[in-house]
Amino acid sequence: MKNKYQQLQDMICVTSDMEQRILTRLVQTEQSISELKKPVLFRIPLKYAISIFACLALVVCFMTVRPYLITPDTPTPPILTVSPVIDYENLSDLSKNLSFPLYVPSNIPKDYSLEFSSIMFEKTAQLIYSDNSDIIKFQMTKGDLDERGDFTEYKQIKIVPSDHGKLTIKGNNDLFSVVSWSQNGFSFSISTSKPLSLKTMVGLAEGVVPYSSQYAR
Repeated sequence: MKNKYQQLQDMICVTSDMEQRILTRLVQTEQSISELKKPVLFRIPLKYAISIFACLALVVCFMTVRPYLITPDTPTPPILTVSPVIDYENLSDLSKNLSFPLYVPSNIPKDYSLEFSSIMFEKTAQLIYSDNSDIIKFQMTKGDLDERGDFTEYKQIKIVPSDHGKLTIKGNNDLFSVVSWSQNGFSFSISTSKPLSLKTMVGLAEGVVPYSSQYAR
């Protein structure tokens, strides 16, 4: 006697068309399984790939130059510069620090007082007198005075003989602002912010004498 499974098999009738459809479905199923087993590859669009490579290049460049961008923990000390002008409180202190005997103008008008006394570039004595509106500047140096900083154009230049030698006086319209001369290896200059008469300028120059405490004002 046939068992139940054999009875079921006898009852199943498979036509040729059914067999062909089953075989086709089996082939398709095997192909689907094979596709699922293949590793999945992610494709990155070209524009994104270029951006990624550019970022990587920047990172490499930064790591290369980073040691040169890092500043040391100890800051670099500032460069100390010495001022070319040293001021002194009075003529006595100025005279003591000057490398040559100091001369001063002795007949400065009474309404003028000494405002500044200084040594410039270690070789030029400079005195500035003021009446709160105008100034008279006296300079003395060993050798020749440096007049390259004076860009004023003067239409009148007069040479006047005196006990100090030849005075060179410069100005415009018969009023003068600068008188200069040389004597005993020294150069002298007196300049005024307010132009003065020729006679007054000559008087200022001829009043320059060796320094003594009586002229400290």
